[in-house]
Amino acid sequence: MYTTFNKEIIKPREAIAKCNLLFVFGTLKRGYHNHRRLLRAEFVARAKSISVECAMTQRGGFPLMYLDRPVEGCSVVGEIYRVTEDDMISTDQLEGYPRFYNRRIERFMVGSREVNAWIYYNEDFKSGDFCEEWNA
Repeated sequence: MYTTFNKEIIKPREAIAKCNLLFVFGTLKRGYHNHRRLLRAEFVARAKSISVECAMTQRGGFPLMYLDRPVEGCSVVGEIYRVTEDDMISTDQLEGYPRFYNRRIERFMVGSREVNAWIYYNEDFKSGDFCEEWNA
């Protein structure tokens, strides 16, 4: 299940041992159809990206997140959840990790404090209309 080329694969159990927070920005947010995968997870807060240059664009009915892309003034707003290994397994399946989306730990602002959380991102960058917050 977790085989790929040129990527470090971090299994859900290892991921949770490093950090048990997950930043979501699309259909996993409250009110969207894939949120059911996080029903057992604890909602922590709304958050905003701060540590990387990022860009988010829409592809069909869902957003794509790109990290380390020079899109001036771009940050992304989403939600932070405290997740379990089972939650991470479910979101890995949904996000196609590691074939479609990859994931890594980044810093986010929650109110006036910084937190580290996992984020899923796509490495196949395409230009487009970028947005700060995705709403279907």
